[in-house]
Amino acid sequence: MRKVFLFIISFFTVVCPCLTATDTFFCYFATWATYRNGNGKVDIENIDVHLCTHVIYTFVGLSSSGDVKLLDSWHDISLGGLDRFINLKKKNPSLKLLVAMGGWNEGSTIYSNVANSPNLRSKMVSSVVNFCKKYGFDGFDLDWEYPGLRGGASTDRVAYIELLKALRTAFNNEGLILTTAVGASAHFLSSSYNAAEMVKHVHYILLMTYDLRSAYDGNTGQNSPLYSSSKESSSVSTYNVHSAVNAWIQAGANPSSLVLGIPLYGKSFTLANSNNNGLGARTTGPGPAGPYTETPGTLNYIEVCEKHLQGGWAIVWDNDQKVPYAYKGNEWIGYDNIDSVKEKTEYAISRNLAGVMIYSLEQDDIRGICGNGEYPLMSAIRSTLNNGGGMDPSTTTKEPSITTSTKSSSTSSAISTTTKSSSTSTILPPPSGTVCQDVGYARDPNKCNIFYRCEKNLQGGFKETQFDCGNLCFDLNRNVCNYCTSVTC
Repeated sequence: MRKVFLFIISFFTVVCPCLTATDTFFCYFATWATYRNGNGKVDIENIDVHLCTHVIYTFVGLSSSGDVKLLDSWHDISLGGLDRFINLKKKNPSLKLLVAMGGWNEGSTIYSNVANSPNLRSKMVSSVVNFCKKYGFDGFDLDWEYPGLRGGASTDRVAYIELLKALRTAFNNEGLILTTAVGASAHFLSSSYNAAEMVKHVHYILLMTYDLRSAYDGNTGQNSPLYSSSKESSSVSTYNVHSAVNAWIQAGANPSSLVLGIPLYGKSFTLANSNNNGLGARTTGPGPAGPYTETPGTLNYIEVCEKHLQGGWAIVWDNDQKVPYAYKGNEWIGYDNIDSVKEKTEYAISRNLAGVMIYSLEQDDIRGICGNGEYPLMSAIRSTLNNGGGMDPSTTTKEPSITTSTKSSSTSSAISTTTKSSSTSTILPPPSGTVCQDVGYARDPNKCNIFYRCEKNLQGGFKETQFDCGNLCFDLNRNVCNYCTSVTC
């Protein structure tokens, strides 16, 4: 019997009251998703408690008097949101549950005033500790966006450290976890953060390595590229994950304190010329709003993959930046998919970082609408962490390239698909006739790495959705992408 040996990367454990670096996976949960409709609606009970090691409830706010302030008392109290969230521990007692304070909408002014006042700072610490104890949270995430900016003071960079120091002292007495989410780009290190001091007082620094480009920049650009691109100007050469991680480590942050942020959403643009659709192409503004986020220029993963299911999209893997982008007509989307989140997780492991963080879990395809099972992005991260950067063939599936046909049609339009061997490749339509003979999965008779999900259509034939296993082969016995040496083709 042949055995496949996976080489697992081993690395140092994190000195903290939590887990080893191979396991640490922080997941934000945005409570406002409970008000969305259709596939965008996600409630607390939809959270898979076995994918993340830490789940963060967002957000609470801060009052000018230094007290914790509820930002949505209807959800938090009337609908029992806080209590229901803590009840997730009944499903997984080892799950760590934190509450986040701040966020973009909170601004910076009140946080600056409180942090710079010893009395208000002390009151805030007491209020946070009491809040965590009252509801049963394991810890607290400070998401002040950003010290010294957006109405903050020039003294914030120092006051921020004093606030973290006071929180950590109180937290040590209560056994609470202290994390802080930070703007990741290098320029924040001079305006907002003293990295070498921060690591003395927090258990984890959550790097918000996303929102690195804006739909108003005038050019297409990636929300969270892993590396820089030779196709972009030198002015944006540091707007990537790798540069941000390097900057924080060079500024004195221990890698074992850094958690790499991965977005489960992308940025969309309106192309100035639909024929000029590559990276850096001219744009006229943000792309149209999605049905769930309802925000021009921003689409969560479920909105992106539902667009792809409609057909006609070209999906391109950028081999420089290790992320995909897609275009159709004058709409261009830079986003993260299964391949790119694996790349980033493997990168975090290779740099001996503490782990990874996602913002935010409700933006994943939690119902498996797009063909890769429930929570495909989070599952890919979890699998990669479990294998220390290695590949588990029983859970590995390439991000699908979507094309459809029916029994009445022997051809369909070919579209670009992601591939790791080159920046763009083409997947051919199904062979003449039909591959599908029954509901379920069928492998392409000519290519062992191509398979189709078979669903009945209204005409009595089959809707065939195409997938690509990349360098693996589709295993008909297990309905997964597997090593070709283990598959009979």
